[in-house]
Amino acid sequence: MLEAVQYLQKNVANEALFVQLVAQLQKDFQMAVQLEVFLNIGSAEDLVAELERQLLRLVETDASKFSSLLYRIDVSEAAIDELQLRGLNLEQYLWELTFIILKREWQKVCFRNKL
Repeated sequence: MLEAVQYLQKNVANEALFVQLVAQLQKDFQMAVQLEVFLNIGSAEDLVAELERQLLRLVETDASKFSSLLYRIDVSEAAIDELQLRGLNLEQYLWELTFIILKREWQKVCFRNKL
């Protein structure tokens, strides 16, 4: 989790870009699983914690929606396979996956803003 927070603090220093990142996550969650989350996120720590909570909830309640979300976000199958091969427990798996998701969503925001 700390790695993801540090990544956000380093790369998403601009508040307007942080808002766009949160909006991108919200959009992908809404389109993939019809779920509104990330509404009152004010810091990198809050965003990482909320993303982990939502991923855990999806894993525990609806694996098909979880898969749909990963597809919508465009998390590479190679990254997922690599995590699974490492034999991580669920908590570690979600920490790593949170970081991968945030990096991918940040790429979308950067591309849109041509950063």
